[in-house]
Amino acid sequence: QVQDETTTGHNPLSLRPSRQHTMTIEATMGLEVDCELEFSLDLPEPSTWEGRPVLFPRAQQSEDSAHDEEEEPKINSWRLKERMKTMNVALVACLNIRVDPPDVIKPSPCARMECWVDPQMMSPQKALETIGKKLEAQYRRWQPRANYQQGLDPKVDDVKKLCDNLRKEAKDERVLFHYNGHGVPRPTANSEIWVFNKNFTQYIPLSVYDLQTWLGSPS
Repeated sequence: QVQDETTTGHNPLSLRPSRQHTMTIEATMGLEVDCELEFSLDLPEPSTWEGRPVLFPRAQQSEDSAHDEEEEPKINSWRLKERMKTMNVALVACLNIRVDPPDVIKPSPCARMECWVDPQMMSPQKALETIGKKLEAQYRRWQPRANYQQGLDPKVDDVKKLCDNLRKEAKDERVLFHYNGHGVPRPTANSEIWVFNKNFTQYIPLSVYDLQTWLGSPS
């Protein structure tokens, strides 16, 4: 219970100054404890207070200390300002069907299906084309309007041409590069993947750095 007693007889809700306001607060805790707290608030005399706000000037720093302080570097937001589309996709598959890589010894039995296609059930060339179509169909379920280009058992020049074409089409948008190397050796410690030579008789290393240069950014 709060009681407000004004010694000058003004309305308790008025903002007009008074010489003294006395507030009585009665607090009850439980059923046994009763306490009464009184305090008074002294305000300036009406003649010295004109109802204008009082401004407290901010402490000014010295010029020397202001120059000594280094400006904090601006941190750019990691969030993308605009949504980026992925409308150009490269599907590269180095399968070399029915020829195992030299550094891989496949156990028997082992998994041999690619995109739910068993390459042993048809000729190597037909199996390669079927796997490429199945892979593209799976991607089209996610992005049906994208531009898909396949590179099946490609040579180095084929990969470069494919990347250049997709970057030209994408302009400033993202390019997705899908690589399947189940038919070539494992990537090297120097970040190289493998493709084929022109006569399809040797494995040719392709640096990921060169690949990134051809794809451009973002990719």
